[in-house]
Amino acid sequence: SMANLFYTDDKYAETIAAAQKLIALDAADIPTITHMGISYYKLKNYACGAEVLTAISGIDQTESSCYFASMCYKGLKDYNQSIIWMNNALAQAISANVPAYYGEIADDNDLLGKYGKALAAYQKALQFNEDPNIYTALADLYSNKLKNKVQAKFYYKKAVAALQKQIQTMGTPMDYYTLAALYDVQLKDTANAVKYYKKFLASKPRAKQQQYITYTQSRINQLTVAN
Repeated sequence: SMANLFYTDDKYAETIAAAQKLIALDAADIPTITHMGISYYKLKNYACGAEVLTAISGIDQTESSCYFASMCYKGLKDYNQSIIWMNNALAQAISANVPAYYGEIADDNDLLGKYGKALAAYQKALQFNEDPNIYTALADLYSNKLKNKVQAKFYYKKAVAALQKQIQTMGTPMDYYTLAALYDVQLKDTANAVKYYKKFLASKPRAKQQQYITYTQSRINQLTVAN
């Protein structure tokens, strides 16, 4: 019970210590071991996290344990193993996170220089959800790695359309900022950039977003003066 409470309260070092005591007593169940592995990941101890999570027997592996095993390997820059474990997570996926999993697989392949596989994984993610982040990542891949500016612009525009749709239903201040930045940096559309930078400021962003507020105020002035 203590181990579960520690984990629920994001007390990851305490979770690990409690789990280790249970293991020493041969009393640790699979959820506790999973929480221990995830806690190592949260503390950026990726080697221990991967060791704990991948040691869970196949029948006891879950979508969550496979996902965090993959992310541990990603932290270790072992992208091949990261892909393997993310595919394991997909095989068991029952959550709404499937597009994000494909996005992670795409990113791993990108880092490995396997751009064709990265493109395929991004496209697979988009079959489940038109996520503006996936569109942006796809556009960045075309722009920065494949040097295809035409396709890059196409997907940046897709990202803009997806963000505008998202804003209509559940928009956040950062959605306005992201949309403004896409117009500003990627599409060179000054009018819309200023429009959405102003909407970001009007949406009352939180104090912890002060760096974005300061930049936005400065950027509006720069764009206004330039035009």
